[in-house]
Amino acid sequence: MLAKLRSLDDQRYAWVVVIASFLMLLIGNGALFLLVVAMKDIAASFDWPRTIPSTAYSLQFIGGGLGGILMGWWLDKAGMGKPALLGSIMIGIGAVLVSLVESAWQLIVVYGVVIGMLGNAAIDAARKLRILVQGAVAAEWNVKPGQVLLAGGYAMFAPDTARRMPIKEAFNLAEAMHGALGSTGSYNTPKDVHGEYRGGTIGASPAYSFTAHVAEVDVDTDTGIVEVKKIWVAHDCGRALNPVLVEGQMEGSAYMGFGEALMEEQIYKDADHGRAGLHNAPSLLDYRIPTSLDTPELEALIVESIDPEGPYGAKEAGEGPLHPSIPAIANAIYDAVGVRMTRLPFSAPNVWRNVEAARAEGTLKKPAVPTRAPAGVPDSPSVHTAAD
Repeated sequence: MLAKLRSLDDQRYAWVVVIASFLMLLIGNGALFLLVVAMKDIAASFDWPRTIPSTAYSLQFIGGGLGGILMGWWLDKAGMGKPALLGSIMIGIGAVLVSLVESAWQLIVVYGVVIGMLGNAAIDAARKLRILVQGAVAAEWNVKPGQVLLAGGYAMFAPDTARRMPIKEAFNLAEAMHGALGSTGSYNTPKDVHGEYRGGTIGASPAYSFTAHVAEVDVDTDTGIVEVKKIWVAHDCGRALNPVLVEGQMEGSAYMGFGEALMEEQIYKDADHGRAGLHNAPSLLDYRIPTSLDTPELEALIVESIDPEGPYGAKEAGEGPLHPSIPAIANAIYDAVGVRMTRLPFSAPNVWRNVEAARAEGTLKKPAVPTRAPAGVPDSPSVHTAAD
């Protein structure tokens, strides 16, 4: 089957995916999802044309009694922050109300897009729609379209901004002139980032974020308990289109990395302890993740560097801030007691075993008595603090 699919040209292959997906709809959404995942994997092995956009976005304006709603659809389901960020981007064209509805149709998804690619596609669609609105307002005022500005909830005459109308009225004029308003946008990565490796035909990332973490930990050498006191997260996200959302993403990602470092573990049953191969903690009732009481203080430090390929200069702020938490905590443990943790999680039993091995080898750092203990807390020579 795979060999036959490989022999199809791109247009015929696309129709195979569409027809097969609609057939799977008759079976159920679960089967459709599995088909799409399989097709994404198959497509990555093809010499997929570099001219096909990496992602697409569609806009439609609904006026009338609803008062004006700008709705958007895109072909992807990955990432939780996209609706809010895309809303921020769409507000820039002066929509009265933005309602972004994530499309349930995933028929020919060949790339897991991020906000950078999808944001550029949304901007492309919005600019096309803006041209229609500017043209309608210009015709109403008998001026040139280039003299019409859409900003701050109004359509304004650039030479004299006192001449204006509410943006809802501007959209209604465009709808009366053109009928139902809609536009599509797309984005493809620059040609120079495509490679010949597997999946390279969809293009590598056009922009890369950077993250640095500092973790402060307490290590009890008697019990192996590691307490993470605070994590500082500095993340280069390009331009922060929505700083509050970016900070939330950074803190959430650091929290996830902290959980992976100290708690999360994949343990499977063997034949002597149940059905072999089953996960030991298959639900969130059993699987260990940090609660709000376990989570350390998190401080997000946004670093902005306007990226030329990002939408308004933005880059990702989702997965990037997750990864450094683990090595930062590991380095802080080493800085505190001289023990290198090379296996996750840094749970009390694992840390204790490594501490005892270091003690036996004579490589465990000598406990340092604090010169000043906090009020009401006795000095504890077995507790070490370090930041890295």
